[in-house]
Amino acid sequence: MPPVLILHLMNGFANASIGNIVKRIIKGMEDQEYRWAIGGLSPEGELYEDYRQMGAEVLDFSSGDHSSRKSIQMVRRYLQDHPVQIIH
Repeated sequence: MPPVLILHLMNGFANASIGNIVKRIIKGMEDQEYRWAIGGLSPEGELYEDYRQMGAEVLDFSSGDHSSRKSIQMVRRYLQDHPVQIIH
């Protein structure tokens, strides 16, 4: 059976409590059948590379023009193109 694709959406990749919680979740479930995608609404933050090294797909959903509508469209497109089973 293919791994379950989990998309975790965050404001960005800052080294803050939620970012570290996500790292612990990924690490705690690394030997199970999950594939992780971490999407940020801002491309900034120290944890970007950490997630990549943990095997997660790191996604930049920032719009560049501060338009939340454009970011929503990018998330929607990702969901249409990928078999995401869990969104967190």
